[in-house]
Amino acid sequence: MDQTFQLFSECVLFRHLEHREIEALFTRVRIRDFAASETIFVIGSPADSVMIVLRGTVQSSVTSPPAILLNQSGSPSTAGIGRGRIAPSEIFGEIALLDGSARSADAIAITNCSVAIVDRHDMLAFLEQNPGAWQDVVSVLRERLRHMGVGREARQQYVDLMEIALMHEERARMR
Repeated sequence: MDQTFQLFSECVLFRHLEHREIEALFTRVRIRDFAASETIFVIGSPADSVMIVLRGTVQSSVTSPPAILLNQSGSPSTAGIGRGRIAPSEIFGEIALLDGSARSADAIAITNCSVAIVDRHDMLAFLEQNPGAWQDVVSVLRERLRHMGVGREARQQYVDLMEIALMHEERARMR
């Protein structure tokens, strides 16, 4: 369990927190193992948790409307599809943290993997008690937005979510 906690605590969301604060959140975490090629979640499924890879690799795929673009020869192109590999101590499903809407991506285990699952309401309660952590949420969203290779609509969704996170961060600073 010590190694699991270590990987969990290395997540970018927790880099400015004290050990005891991370421990408090870790008590609410569920650990789940996935086999290679197993689906973790699909687009449209309920977005009720944030996840952190503890072991293995996860593939995230986002299709932005229009999902299929045509290249010069008239053949389908994958230009509208964003794909990312998520390694240990990296977060995914973070949009759930902010809006609680349906999943906007698919997540599939590339290798056998272990994932820490933090329910949205537990994470929001944690952020309420540790308002300084909002700056790390904003940093993650900003970095993802900067490297996002999907269409304008998906990028706008991320911008909107980042504004929500910034609002929470500002409110936390005023306390």
